[in-house]
Amino acid sequence: MTRRYGEAVDGGYPQIHVVFLSETGTHLIVEAFVKRAKKSEFSLAGSLLRKVPPCSLVLWDRGFYGYSSLLQTQRRNVHVVGRVADQVVFEVVRTLGDGSFLATIYPTWSDRRRHSNGLIVRVIEYTFDDPNRPGHGQRHRLVTTLLDANTHSATELVVCFITSAGKSKSGMTNSRPIN
Repeated sequence: MTRRYGEAVDGGYPQIHVVFLSETGTHLIVEAFVKRAKKSEFSLAGSLLRKVPPCSLVLWDRGFYGYSSLLQTQRRNVHVVGRVADQVVFEVVRTLGDGSFLATIYPTWSDRRRHSNGLIVRVIEYTFDDPNRPGHGQRHRLVTTLLDANTHSATELVVCFITSAGKSKSGMTNSRPIN
């Protein structure tokens, strides 16, 4: 018997999480953590982000989305593109020409009510047109710290994410330098 997300479940082997940071071009794993699967991978995000060089682009799965991770990337001059769950509520600031929008996120609900400690991010919503592709017709969302739609279009970022990080379910990918 093992516990998964607080519930007892049958398990004939230990449950673990493997979380890693890899370089997109070479697929070289730069850093990896293995831990018991008691909690989500989110708690390891900060440790991985400290290994990313400044001016890099990190692609991550939705398990890494959070105010603290995005703030850490901003403070380290690292950019991020990552999936975000549907239940996340964004405060829309402005819609951009490519259909993406700028939004403010907050560390707590009380900060949101007071409009304090906000962090501006860009949200890109998209769907897949191919009926044979998993997730066809469903809304998918990415959040990014690349705020300028003229420099980095929504289409460019979606394609970059799908072709690179979309293959990894439990890692962060250090993609390329950003000017």
